[in-house]
Amino acid sequence: GRRATGDGRRRRATGRAARASAGATPPFAMALVPEPCSSHEQAALLALLLRRPAVARAVGLAMEGRQEQGRGVLVADLREVLGDGASPPDEGALAAAAAASSPEGEEGGDAAAAGSAAASSSSGKRAASGEPSGSSPAKLRKLTLSALQRLPATCICIIASGLHGCGKSTLCNVLQEVMGGVWLNNDEMEARRREAGSGGGSSQMRKSFNVEFRALLTKTLAKANKAGRDKEAYLIFVDRCNTTKCMRGDLLNELKNRQWRKRGGKALLVDFTHASDTFGYGADGQLSKRLSEQHVALCAGRVEERGRAHQTLQPTPKLRGNLQSLAKAADAPSPEEGAQFDSRVSVDVSLPPPELAAQVLEHLRGAGWLPNLKGAEEMRPKLEVAWQAYQRAEAKWREGAALDDGPAPHVEFLAQCREAHDREQAQERAELASARIRARELEKAAAASAAAASVSS
Repeated sequence: GRRATGDGRRRRATGRAARASAGATPPFAMALVPEPCSSHEQAALLALLLRRPAVARAVGLAMEGRQEQGRGVLVADLREVLGDGASPPDEGALAAAAAASSPEGEEGGDAAAAGSAAASSSSGKRAASGEPSGSSPAKLRKLTLSALQRLPATCICIIASGLHGCGKSTLCNVLQEVMGGVWLNNDEMEARRREAGSGGGSSQMRKSFNVEFRALLTKTLAKANKAGRDKEAYLIFVDRCNTTKCMRGDLLNELKNRQWRKRGGKALLVDFTHASDTFGYGADGQLSKRLSEQHVALCAGRVEERGRAHQTLQPTPKLRGNLQSLAKAADAPSPEEGAQFDSRVSVDVSLPPPELAAQVLEHLRGAGWLPNLKGAEEMRPKLEVAWQAYQRAEAKWREGAALDDGPAPHVEFLAQCREAHDREQAQERAELASARIRARELEKAAAASAAAASVSS
């Protein structure tokens, strides 16, 4: 037992010496980094901390084996930061630290120099304007998270949220044609289940979708880890209604279980809205933005115009009622739920698909997740070509469905409406005729009673 204990101590001492010789970061410095951060985020945050002379000196003392002395220097510096007389690092310093920690070679060095220049100029402006330089932990945390959120992503999950017919599938198709990636389409999965004769209803379909989403996340993260940071981010487009908190919660839980953020992944929520949407109380009693009747009418009109060119949803007399029920059951994302997404963008459902895709591209470009992404104006010709190709494919689909199934969907829908109208008119005519017959019978009875009365008198 003593021999094993001695061997363990020697191995631990050897490991500490090896880490010190290799330049490993001491434990008290790593304790400054939040646990959920990934490796490249930890590097960015440590680079930011090492810009402070006291922190750099404390790390140097720890490397020399003087842990206690370095700990004292670090504690004194942290007390100064949390006090009233220290100046917090601004956004330029944070950007410089993030750029310096990314493996971009000379470009990373240029970015770090630019960030350093921005930091010095912003601090000079503060000194010239006489602003107080007091810092607070909340502000320091906010600036740090802002820098971490702008780091390039290894994977990006774009989640669309909207009613049937709002343009989710079209947007995902156009973006996939232009940017690449994987498109997870709930309608295609449901169509395959129907062809295979699988039952179970909506609950089973929801479980199947979550299983497919989980497998796709695992596969995408494995590809990203194998490719490394030099590869452009992998994209996942999640095409489902996602109008309820329960649906979005399933996706967020899968992202959390796969450690999506910790492994460099980002999640973007694309919310389809309409200018006429107003605030109101939902089924949960919370005040939030509700989908308007104009929003529902626009989506219903698109589904009717699309006809049979869809895997599952086709125009029926109950279409508008179903969409109204979905709109009433929709839950707007709460602030707590929105914080679980890395970013969120709202797009107008009335705009054409190329314009919607351009808005999403500009948002991704502004977030800094894809450093090599071109601007929306440069990508607009590709967006227009992808949209035209989608329209041609939908037109061919509609023509094929019309040849296979007989009359066009809108013609059949109008015929059903005319039949219902004719039935109502026939019923009204029958009720009117029966009322006339009863009136004549009453007149005859009254005349007979009057004649009998005259005869008796």
